[in-house]
Amino acid sequence: ASSSVPRDLEGVPLYNLEDLPKVDGPTVLVLGSEGHGLRSMVSKSCTEFVRIPGGDGEESGVDSLNVSVTGGILLWHLLR
Repeated sequence: ASSSVPRDLEGVPLYNLEDLPKVDGPTVLVLGSEGHGLRSMVSKSCTEFVRIPGGDGEESGVDSLNVSVTGGILLWHLLR
């Protein structure tokens, strides 16, 4: 999960984790690498992005979250 929408994807919805809508159909989670995020062509195929607080280095001092931790956080929020 990227901390911000890539520059060339302005206008694509970016949700805060707490505002993530309930999933009511098939969903694909695309997780980027821990240091570099998503490749440009992959991110252009995404229809929405999610920001996970604490993984952006601003308040927590953590540059990125482990991709397996990110996946677990997203799945928990989507399926609750």
